[in-house]
Amino acid sequence: MSGSLRSFLLICAVIVVASFAPTDVAAAQNFADPQFASIWHADESRLPNFWGPLGTASNGLQEPYNGGTRLVQYFDKGRMEVTNGQVTFGLLATQMVTGDIQQGDASFRHVAPSLVKIAGDADGLGPSYRTIAENRSQLLAPHDPKPGQEIALLFDKSNSLIVSPKPASPGGPLANGTYDTTTQHNVLAAFAAYRTQAGSDTIGLAISEPFAAYFTVGGVERAIAVQVFERRVLTYTEGNPPDFRVEMGNIGQHFFDWVHNNG
Repeated sequence: MSGSLRSFLLICAVIVVASFAPTDVAAAQNFADPQFASIWHADESRLPNFWGPLGTASNGLQEPYNGGTRLVQYFDKGRMEVTNGQVTFGLLATQMVTGDIQQGDASFRHVAPSLVKIAGDADGLGPSYRTIAENRSQLLAPHDPKPGQEIALLFDKSNSLIVSPKPASPGGPLANGTYDTTTQHNVLAAFAAYRTQAGSDTIGLAISEPFAAYFTVGGVERAIAVQVFERRVLTYTEGNPPDFRVEMGNIGQHFFDWVHNNG
């Protein structure tokens, strides 16, 4: 890893957990559907904090879908839904960036992309989902494969995007490790390995290039690497303990805040 990138990502010595400030969500008393419970227990047994604790989840909600409603439940890290009798996981990250809230198999309600911070404290440093949309030409537009290249897109503290091309240096966690041909985005090696472990059906394909940015976490300035996928956001914090260097953002809380709390 280049010295400049290492310095950027190690501004603060150690982040115990690259978690995000919670949004007030009424604590769930139980799982809204037995299928949700089965999936939650199976996933939490494979990876720590895969969905987040039931105590910070929402109760079951009926949200508009296909002209009627469907049962959903929000967790810190995502949402489970009963769609046409099957459990599905919403494209929450995609919708927060595009502003297209899905309300049916092929119907959407368009609003402005979310102003919720993609990571960190709600009132601190860091780009929002709308900031990602505003920088779509660098972040969301298709990119050519660049195997081994380290992160070349950096948000400064004013959320201005700096493009700094890097040479290939294969092997590091912050170098591109694979390429999602369908969406035409490079995926950091660390995120590709984590997605293999977590399952592509939960994470989805990359919809952005990887980038780094400054965030405020627990009132302290941090610098982390981020990438937006169809369903979730992944972060990488080099100073964390090995099992917590890659984590899922609190996309479930963020989406709930956006849709239900005028976030």
